[in-house]
Amino acid sequence: MAEKPTVTAGPWPLGIDNRSPDYAVPADALRNAVNVDLSRDGHVQRRQGYARIVDVLAPHSLYTCPAGTFFASQGTLYTLNSDNTTTAVLSGLLGSRVTYEYFNDIVYLSDGVTTKRLLGGVVPMDWGIPRPTTKLTIQTTSGDLHFGTFTAAASFINSLGEESALGPISQITTNVNSGFILGDFPNPASADITHIRLYFSGSGSTTLYHIADVAIGTASYTVTERVDTGKAANLRVFAVPPASNIIRHHAGRMYLVVGSTVFYTEPYAFNWVDPVKSFWQFPETISVFEPIESGAFIIADKTYFYRFKDPDDTQVVELLDYGAIPHTSVRLPHGEGVMWQSLRGTIMGDENGTVKNIQEERAAADTASTGAAFLREQNGTRQFVASLPNSTISPLSAKSFMEAEIIRRGS
Repeated sequence: MAEKPTVTAGPWPLGIDNRSPDYAVPADALRNAVNVDLSRDGHVQRRQGYARIVDVLAPHSLYTCPAGTFFASQGTLYTLNSDNTTTAVLSGLLGSRVTYEYFNDIVYLSDGVTTKRLLGGVVPMDWGIPRPTTKLTIQTTSGDLHFGTFTAAASFINSLGEESALGPISQITTNVNSGFILGDFPNPASADITHIRLYFSGSGSTTLYHIADVAIGTASYTVTERVDTGKAANLRVFAVPPASNIIRHHAGRMYLVVGSTVFYTEPYAFNWVDPVKSFWQFPETISVFEPIESGAFIIADKTYFYRFKDPDDTQVVELLDYGAIPHTSVRLPHGEGVMWQSLRGTIMGDENGTVKNIQEERAAADTASTGAAFLREQNGTRQFVASLPNSTISPLSAKSFMEAEIIRRGS
């Protein structure tokens, strides 16, 4: 039996083309490719298989950073060790997806319900310190403070020395020189809190000064002399970082996406958010927030670029009139930009704040209500991989074509 001749096909440098009908697909393009990798010049290589390394129920929210590799399962956050064993680092998660951001050896994370930090990727801690909600009591005693009106307030201090916003202000007025006993110190809800920071004002002053840090459980503190030499209190009313869908760091602030709103922290004070002015509002839910050096790509009803260093001074550019599939963005290495899966294919955003749809011309990508993505680099090939569960075939993709001749015979 004669051997069948070897047929050589390819390469296909144009990649996938599912927009052209079957009879018009270019010779250097493929209608579809399954379980193969396409190189940059269009050659194909069989895709490698996979092996299960961790056996857990319904794992999700995989994340890798210099502090480690993390994922969630059944309300618990795990770290994946180098020998493929796992260690539980945080329990009590209630949301279905976890967002992360790594900065300065700390992993900031939220499941949309709770917000936490992992110090060194290991030690769990609250992110942000709720301010005290009760007033101090002020009683007079003997002392040398000139008569007049005095004010007092307290904040919480955690084990890292971080401070909460200031609690409610108490006030007392005297008509004789005296001293004062501060009492009824607030009880913190978090075990991370180690001290109460006390602030006090001089007679008739509107400025509160730091006078002492007292341990949790201290009953009272007495003031008998001038106290205007400590640090002045910040009287702005701050909130803790809200539980979020996306967390990103940019230029000394953390940005937290909650539905259709982006909140941002104070500069280099990640525990404090001004809920009155420190936010941007969008007409629809935000699906992508990815910062670059000169600003951030923000995708909601449309695709925007916010050019800024200070979020109170921004230039807004509308880039595309369509949105993105949530949770499909990745950051490229070496400051090369970002990528995400849009409703019309894969988008690349560069460091100049411009974007390019690298699929739309030839490939009509599937769509979905949510997804996940990562960047794969192997054997000299870089691939953006987007996983879209329960995806829908794009109506722009070409349908199958059949050509036939029909002969009708007379009776």
